[in-house]
Amino acid sequence: SWQINENLVTPKELFEKNTVHTINEIITKSGERIICEWFSSILPQTKNNPKEVDSLAIDITEAKKSEAARLKESKKYESLLKASGDGIHIIDNDGNLVEFNESFCEMLGYSSDEMKGLHAKDWDLRWRPLNFVGDLLQNFEMKPTFESKNKCKNGQIIDVEINAVKVEIDGQEMLLCASRDITDRKKSQEELKKYATLMQASGDGVHVIDVDGNLVEANESFCKMLGYSYEEAKQLKVKDWDAKWTPEESIGHIPQLIGMNSTFETMHKRKDGRIIDVEINSVGVEIGGKPTLFCAARDITNRKKIELE
Repeated sequence: SWQINENLVTPKELFEKNTVHTINEIITKSGERIICEWFSSILPQTKNNPKEVDSLAIDITEAKKSEAARLKESKKYESLLKASGDGIHIIDNDGNLVEFNESFCEMLGYSSDEMKGLHAKDWDLRWRPLNFVGDLLQNFEMKPTFESKNKCKNGQIIDVEINAVKVEIDGQEMLLCASRDITDRKKSQEELKKYATLMQASGDGVHVIDVDGNLVEANESFCKMLGYSYEEAKQLKVKDWDAKWTPEESIGHIPQLIGMNSTFETMHKRKDGRIIDVEINSVGVEIGGKPTLFCAARDITNRKKIELE
C-alpha cells in the first residue's frame, strides 16, 4: 500500500499533463516509511488498448534526512552567529569577507549592508597581501589565539583578540574568526604596568591595605624597611607592624582615611623588633567597590633624633 503526502495528483491530471513529477511518502510491505521521487509519463496508446502509465520511483529517504540535518545545522549556525557577543566573521583565501554577524558590524561601526564586499585590509591594520588562509602563519605570525588592531569606520583604532580556525566551505578553505574588543583590557594592563613600575621605582615604602588591615600589595622598599621578604610581608596585617596604636586602633583608623589624603607620623615595628619612626602619606580610594588605602611610608628615625638634639 502507499499514500501520497505531497503534490497529490489524480489519474485525470496525469492523463491531461502526460508527464508528472512528484515527491511522495510510501509505506512498504514491511511497514517502513520511505520517501520516493516519482517521474510518471503516459505511454503511447496502441489501437484498442487503454492508456498506460510508466513510472520511475527513486528512494530519496536518505537524501531527505541529510537535507533535514543540514537545515538543522544551518539554523543552529545562524542562532550561534546571532547569539555570540564576539565578532564572528568568515574570510576566504583572498581576504574577502564572506559571512559575519551583527556583533562584528557593531564592533567596527558598519551597517550590515556596508559590511558586504569589505576586505580584511579595510579593517585589519596587520593585514599583508598574502594568501590569507594558506599563508596565515606568515600573515599574523600567529597562534590559534592572537592579537591585532582593527580600524573602525569612524577611524578609531581598537585592540582585538582573535580566535581563528581553518574551515572548509563548499570545497574552499576559509578562515572562521571570533574577534573580541580588548581595548579597555589593554588600557588596564598598561595602567597596571605603570602602577607596578612606580611601586618598584619609589624609594618610599609603598603599600596597599584593605579596610580589615590586610596587606594587599607592597613594594621592595617597604619590605626592606620592615626587614621582611615579600612572601612574608604578604601575610601581615597593619597591627603586625604599627607600634603606636593598639591592634584595634590601627585597624579602626583605616575607614576614617578612606576618601581623603592624609599625612601623619607613626611608628613601625620591624621583623627584628626594632622600632622606627615613619611619616605616612595616604590616600583612600575605592577599587572594584572595595575601600582601599594607598600608603607611602618614609623612615624618619634619624630626622627625629636630630630634632630631639
